[in-house]
Amino acid sequence: MDEPGGAIPSAQRPVPVARPNAKTLPQAPAPAPAPTEAMKRAGVAFEAAFLDEMLRHSGLGDLRGMAGGSTAESQIGPMMSRFLAERLAEGAGIGIAPLVAARLAEAAQMAERGAAVGEESADLVAPIPRAAPGGTE
Repeated sequence: MDEPGGAIPSAQRPVPVARPNAKTLPQAPAPAPAPTEAMKRAGVAFEAAFLDEMLRHSGLGDLRGMAGGSTAESQIGPMMSRFLAERLAEGAGIGIAPLVAARLAEAAQMAERGAAVGEESADLVAPIPRAAPGGTE
């Protein structure tokens, strides 16, 4: 059904679209800051601590009966799991260290810009639950 005068029916008319310009296009995020050596070391230390806990709970450090039943078994097991965890983290690791270092670099960049906790940095820091006055909730 054509409209009078040969016009295009309103349902078939093209919809005007605003042309994008520099003000309407989304801005690319700022490049991620490079982690410092201290941040990388902190990431490796965190990953080593995580791996140490995982290895201990896996039973790897359980040496009962392997060292003749001496009290040294209870001391050697944790040292062995810590040593393995540190070597794993210093090597290829499981990927936690670079993530921790990157987040530390982002947090440092936000701190340099003066972002207040609760604004831009809210996604980096989990809220700390506060006890109600008097110690009751």
